[in-house]
Amino acid sequence: MKSIKKIIHDQTLTFDIRKVVFWKETSSLILSDVHVGKITHFRKNGISIPSFPSLNNLNILKSAIKDYNPKQVVFLGDLFHSDYNLEWDEWLLFLKTSKITFKLIIGNHDSVNFKFKNLNILKYWNISPFFFSHFPVKDSKIFNLCGHIHPSFLLKGKGKQKIKLPCFYISKKNIIFPSFGEFTGTHNLKLDNNGDELILISKNELFHLDS
Repeated sequence: MKSIKKIIHDQTLTFDIRKVVFWKETSSLILSDVHVGKITHFRKNGISIPSFPSLNNLNILKSAIKDYNPKQVVFLGDLFHSDYNLEWDEWLLFLKTSKITFKLIIGNHDSVNFKFKNLNILKYWNISPFFFSHFPVKDSKIFNLCGHIHPSFLLKGKGKQKIKLPCFYISKKNIIFPSFGEFTGTHNLKLDNNGDELILISKNELFHLDS
């Protein structure tokens, strides 16, 4: 499967293999932790990394926008990484010239000192029945959509094979989004035995796993 549709709090959410979620009722495309500029930041510090993943990320987002035709795109924080570098330019041009609107929930890595008419920068976004934030909100009484963690899950085979896959982590309180950026790393989470679910993301398919 390339996508999995779920009804959560009477809202239709489509989980896409491109690490985005489309919220049908508000025509919103949601993603988290792109970390634009991280690759260039590391390259400047002498770490040899190919420069193409950032452009790949932008092209993947453009393809999702083309397929879902959303009215807005919501970034759950860490769209950018550290201060401005040349890696930002293609993304800034895209944001500035796009006909759709954007919301950026500020993350701990975002250093944003520019303004575009179609970009709304927020600390949080509360729109029933969801509460959008960068960090998971532990005590939120409203269902929380968040990022920051870069969740993944370690699958183990009978022959001691292991593979780590990024995932959407769905609990009774929140959805933790995988990092959209190709060069971001992940953090393994355990699947708690209390009704939590995972949507695992491989190169070619999505897989559903529950506790």
